[in-house]
Amino acid sequence: MDRIKVIRIVIGVMTLGIAVLGILFYKSILSYLVISGLLAYLISPLINYAQKFHIPRALTILVVYLIIISLIIILINVIIPQVKTQAEEASKFFKQIVKDPGAFSLKSIGLDGVTKFIDRLQTRFTFINVDEYTQMLGEKFVGVINAIPQILINSLSGIINFLAFLVVIPFVCFF
Repeated sequence: MDRIKVIRIVIGVMTLGIAVLGILFYKSILSYLVISGLLAYLISPLINYAQKFHIPRALTILVVYLIIISLIIILINVIIPQVKTQAEEASKFFKQIVKDPGAFSLKSIGLDGVTKFIDRLQTRFTFINVDEYTQMLGEKFVGVINAIPQILINSLSGIINFLAFLVVIPFVCFF
């Protein structure tokens, strides 16, 4: 009896291991199938409703996909220019702060408590040069803000993969 239990456990562990390896190996394909299945499940009631009015199934699916693609394009056209504008404004703002730190105060944006805290730190710890650290922090922050476009360009492969994902899913979902 003990030998049969051991064999069952070994077979179970091997089966689980093979399943995990299969999932890891096919995870990119599985993601397409899962998203396609979810999309098909979500649009199925709409397609069934349109069939009651004798509208062909393929035409209904095409119209639904066109609506979804239009919404995605509209969202992209609305969001991307706003993000670009805000990033440019933030970059200009922080460049100005680095050039002339005296022109900017935390009090002007409602953070007077932080200013008082920094003043107390500077009086207690005279060996800390707050202005130097503020200047250095500002320069680093401007560097990060200026690097955002380069980061977006570097992630172009991810964007292309996402677009391929958006193109393939409707076809997998349809069939």
